This record gives sequence, structure tokens and C-alpha cells, in this order.
Amino acid sequence: SKLGNVEQGMSYCGICMKRQLTANEYELKDWVVNATTLAEAYLAKEYYAQAEYLLFAALHVMPSDLTKKKGLRAMCNMQIGRYYQRRLEIGMALLADNKELMKDKVSEKFIEFPELEMNWPEIKDMNSLDDAKTLFRLANTQFKKALEYYLLDGFVTEHV
Repeated sequence: SKLGNVEQGMSYCGICMKRQLTANEYELKDWVVNATTLAEAYLAKEYYAQAEYLLFAALHVMPSDLTKKKGLRAMCNMQIGRYYQRRLEIGMALLADNKELMKDKVSEKFIEFPELEMNWPEIKDMNSLDDAKTLFRLANTQFKKALEYYLLDGFVTEHV
């Protein structure tokens, strides 16, 4: 990535994460942070399904006990909220210009983790106010979950 080939760097990062997950040899925090960071990179390039898959994979590897890893979980919730917020922004812009998503691009698979037994996300165009409301609700739910951890007293920046 530092040499200018960002997509190759993204690919290698995904391959490394897949190898770590397959071997079950990874540090949870590092893996989750890498998944959310890689998701941001795919989101920036408008590969929405890949970004969503990585974000939910990050949540999926966390302990099922919700009282553990609260900070890490809150960070994931905030990133998922930002993902849905971005999808809402793009969807509104496309709707205003009477355009559609490029189906092949937004659903393209670069990295998948069969060990997690997760379904690949289905990305749909935003065609109505109801679709916009759905994305808003999804984002809002994730932000609310993050706010349970990011209280105003102690996490001012994250809370705001």
C-alpha cells in the first residue's frame, strides 16, 4: 500500500487475516481492528458487500458473552453505523441523480472466511423513502449500541 498499490495491499491483508483465522492463531483485538480497517478501505472503493462482510466478521469472532470486550464491540458497532450512514449518503446521491449501483462492483468478493459460516451480504439499490429509512434505522441501531459504551463522561469525542 505504501508503494502506491493499495488494492494489492488490501488483498494481502485479507489473505493474512484468512490464514490467521483458518489456523486459529490471531490476537482478537488485532484481527478485529484489521477487519474494520480493511472494511473502511473497501467501503472507500465502493465495494459495499465486502465492507459489510468484514465488519460483521469482526463482530462474529468476538466472544458471545456481551459483557466481554465491550470497547472492541463498541468500536465495531460504530464502524458498522458509519458503513450504513455512508450507504445512505451514496444511495441518496444516486437516487437524486436517477442512477443505480454498479451491481458487479458492489457485490464483488475479494476475501471470505468460510470458518465463520456467514452469508454474503446482498446489496440493493435505494429506490424509495422506505429504503432510506431502513438504512437510517440500521445505522442508528449500531450507533446506539456504541453509545452504551462510549458515554459522554470519559469518551467525549467518540460520544459526539
